[in-house]
Amino acid sequence: MEFNTFTRKIFQKSSDIFEEAEIFRVESENLKIGGFKGELDKFSFSNTSGVSLRGILNGSPGYSYTEAIDDKSVDILLEGALASAESVETGTKLTLPEAGKSYNAMPESKNKLNSMTTEDKIQAMLQLEKKTLSRDKRIQSVQECMYQEFTSRRIVRNSKGLDLEHSDEGGFAYVSVVSRNGTDTKTGSSYRLFRNPQEMDIDKMAEEAAEESLSMLGASPVASGMYPAVIRYNVFAELLEAFSPIFSADNIQKGLSGLKGKLEMKIASSGVTLVDDPFHKDGFSGSSFDDEGIPTYRKLIVESGVLRTFLYNIRTAHKDMTESTGNGFRTSYKSAIGVSPTNFYMEPGEHELEELLERADGGILITMVAGIHSGLDTVSGDFSVQAQGYLIKNGKREDPVNGITISGNFYDLLLNVEAIGSDLKFILPGNGHFGSPSVLVRKISISGI
Repeated sequence: MEFNTFTRKIFQKSSDIFEEAEIFRVESENLKIGGFKGELDKFSFSNTSGVSLRGILNGSPGYSYTEAIDDKSVDILLEGALASAESVETGTKLTLPEAGKSYNAMPESKNKLNSMTTEDKIQAMLQLEKKTLSRDKRIQSVQECMYQEFTSRRIVRNSKGLDLEHSDEGGFAYVSVVSRNGTDTKTGSSYRLFRNPQEMDIDKMAEEAAEESLSMLGASPVASGMYPAVIRYNVFAELLEAFSPIFSADNIQKGLSGLKGKLEMKIASSGVTLVDDPFHKDGFSGSSFDDEGIPTYRKLIVESGVLRTFLYNIRTAHKDMTESTGNGFRTSYKSAIGVSPTNFYMEPGEHELEELLERADGGILITMVAGIHSGLDTVSGDFSVQAQGYLIKNGKREDPVNGITISGNFYDLLLNVEAIGSDLKFILPGNGHFGSPSVLVRKISISGI
């Protein structure tokens, strides 16, 4: 059945059951390529598609989904959404958006993935592995050498005339290596995000992964204590990702965030500005509308240290008697609407990394953390995670450090930011896309020896 016909039938039948109805469709394709020991090790191409129905009954939503587009699925969706709505009492009367809203245009990025053939992409991964291994005789192996790309299409339609569509594409390449000196082994990695795979720069990736691994050989713990620290962009972005739920209105309303009651209050150093921007050129979680059809826009979550807004979908906005911020998203067509950021990042400052290191003399440059999601509490803000990096001596990166644990409180960390780097970078995308520059903090607790 043609999708327009399918949609029309659902809306016709839903009018006898629901006050309002919404159709959400996702289509996606994914290509994965992996190289190992000079041969193609992984190759997969997958496509998925599905349709979700959200029906509003007495102000409460009901959800159902299907992969099939046919007459039978029309009835299955309606019956499932009705049963769901009848079993849910939200206490908040939902209403879907009207058609006719204004939406900002997304940057054009079509068909750039086709700038390389599939065979060229395979050869690029094999060359990346080879180039990485050849950097130094101490490099023992390449743990992972992977290419992944995606294309996606989202459609949101509702019974009030809304009809929106968004397509996107992108990818990333990743390499992880192991180096050895005697019995000492260390890992290192590098990645590239791209819209055009010709931008990967496998020579630079090989250099970065090898250097990170080799430079950690001989690493040892430091004495426990409080240290000034430069937290590299990737680590601070991981912290932002891990603690991003504290900015969700849903968690505020449930008492699961330490930011409740702190709107328009100072929660960070004056230099800290946190942004949710679906239109950032380097972000991979952009769209002119969210999964409810609400227009998205660039918003300052924290402006010069002051908390300006939370992130809202329609339901949480109704509860607080405000407007949705366009952050109503699903993790898949099978899920209900939640609250998620788009491209969430800290605005960069003006300092080069070398300047931050000079100001953190006697401290530690933290370049990697492990187990971050299991070592934190988003309500209290407390965290304790394994880390590695380098001592900072005479304003320079010097001796490698590992076997340490950094701990503290995220809310305190934001207030302890002394300077912000100019090196904003985004990490690999997940539920939202997160980025940060490197950040100098006044002090952080280090557990070592």
